[in-house]
Amino acid sequence: MSFNSPKIGVRNIAVAYGYSFAGWGLFALLMGSQNFVIRWTSEPHASLLPFLIVPAVRSTATAILTPPLYFAILKWPFSKKHFLIGALRYVGLAAAFIVCFCIVRWTIFPNFDVVHERFMPRSFDSLVGLVIGGFADQVLMFVLIMLGAHAWIAYRSSQLQALNQINLQREMAELQLQLLQMQLHPHFIFNTLHGINTLMERDVETARSMLLHLADLLRAAISSQSQDLIQLKQELAFISSYVALEQMRLGPRLKVNYKIEEGAKDALVPYMVLQPIVENAILHGAAACRDGGWVTVACRVEQTSVVLEVTNSAAVEPLQKENGLGLRNTRARLQNLFEEQACLDFALHGGIASARIRLPMITARGAIAL
Repeated sequence: MSFNSPKIGVRNIAVAYGYSFAGWGLFALLMGSQNFVIRWTSEPHASLLPFLIVPAVRSTATAILTPPLYFAILKWPFSKKHFLIGALRYVGLAAAFIVCFCIVRWTIFPNFDVVHERFMPRSFDSLVGLVIGGFADQVLMFVLIMLGAHAWIAYRSSQLQALNQINLQREMAELQLQLLQMQLHPHFIFNTLHGINTLMERDVETARSMLLHLADLLRAAISSQSQDLIQLKQELAFISSYVALEQMRLGPRLKVNYKIEEGAKDALVPYMVLQPIVENAILHGAAACRDGGWVTVACRVEQTSVVLEVTNSAAVEPLQKENGLGLRNTRARLQNLFEEQACLDFALHGGIASARIRLPMITARGAIAL
């Protein structure tokens, strides 16, 4: 519901009256019980019913008028910017509330004499007396309703602002993820095209086969890029195709081993999370060394986490950078998707580089349940 131009429906009205009668009914019960207890100390034979009638009458009339007053305040909340207009408007609302309260109470319920426990006849004089005699109480009730309405409006405003902030943060995170994913494709394509270019002069058939294979890879990548998370077995299928593409270029110089636990294949992982890691492993390993090198891709389940680890032989240690594009991009995506529940560690010792990704173990069935 918008506070500037509220749209009031039947459901809003029904809910408002439900809360109104429940709240004022409880208030009448408390007030009547309090008055009864005070009288009971001096008159043990006093009856509870007479002490509930007047609070019930007042609360019923107030409950009938509270929702219209609330919706009026909702439409015209008090503000310092238009202080004079707001003050005059609220004086008018107060006068209307007092008159309507007295008319509703006088029409529905006759005046009740608590002392003599009898009903008084209706008359215009009794209505005037009701207005004059209960003026202070009616003003107090109006003020309570006004303060309660403004407190509820302030609470709803804070809730809407918090919700809008959350939605804005989610949209920004989704946009950042899209930008990060867009960075993957050019980086991956340029490196692959560079490899194809080097083959064009010495092996045209292999270069043509690589182009066709690259087209299939791009088609698969584009079809999955709208998903933040995919099953690990889909990611591994993409990695296998990418590795096959690189093996066309590097031939026997590149050796790749897979150590995949069966239980880890159904885990949900970020789309193309392994591709930049494997690409770096090949680029700074087998492709950078005349004798070639090796890459091992291992995936396993550890308690409530799934671990993806890529190790490779490093040709020259300075070439492996922990703050390279692939690692920076992957860390940013993990932060956006999992916050502190996921991490990426990189280590380089003795000519062996290791990149380890730890993610919360989530499956497609578990994601639907959440």
